[in-house]
Amino acid sequence: MCYHWNSLQKGAVGLRCKKLLVRIVLIALCVCALGACLRAAAGEMTLRCEYKKITENGFVADTFMGVEARYNLTGRTLYCSELIPRFVREVFGVEMHARGTGPVVLPGFDCRYEETEDPQPGDVLLATAGSRGKSYNHWAVCKAVDPEKNEMTLFEQNWRWNGCACVDRVIPLHGSCYRVYRLVTDEGRLPTLAEIAEQELAAQEAAEEEALQEALARPVVECGYDLLQQAIRSAELIL
Repeated sequence: MCYHWNSLQKGAVGLRCKKLLVRIVLIALCVCALGACLRAAAGEMTLRCEYKKITENGFVADTFMGVEARYNLTGRTLYCSELIPRFVREVFGVEMHARGTGPVVLPGFDCRYEETEDPQPGDVLLATAGSRGKSYNHWAVCKAVDPEKNEMTLFEQNWRWNGCACVDRVIPLHGSCYRVYRLVTDEGRLPTLAEIAEQELAAQEAAEEEALQEALARPVVECGYDLLQQAIRSAELIL
């Protein structure tokens, strides 16, 4: 009888231990799930933004580096992933794909995307579905950074609410769910088409200034002779 009673006591204690263990495991899983949700919510945190009412198809909500962020009032949705290849094509002259694992440059271009921890304007941003705690990814472009305030302003498409388009959305510069990618070559950051045009214009102006200085440094008689020859050639063309 005593043996039977001791066995029952041991069985009851064992059952209570099992129930307690199950509770501990369930609590731990809940804490992990809650932590993941909080991390995702914090990662997708929006500090502030401006909304513009979408009034028509092809509505231009924002522009950056000459590229438009477009929204349709009705019909086909212009997704965030549509903006990225168009932005890279118009700004850098490079064809690329906005894939779910990151930006990929198409064959034939001597450049590539590299991940960076130091966002700069023109960099491409990707927040995966898992990091956002949602069922879909989101793409954007770094528009501006403010390291002192730990803020980054985004240029993006298809971020809408109640018929309005979000413009200049600001998120934390560090600690967000966005991964940052920069277009580079072996020499470093790839210049934009506008920067290349500015460099070519500066080189042309420098060459013209050099030619002018050389002409001014030549003797007056020699310059006069050159002008006379030019006048004769012009007259011959007229005749």
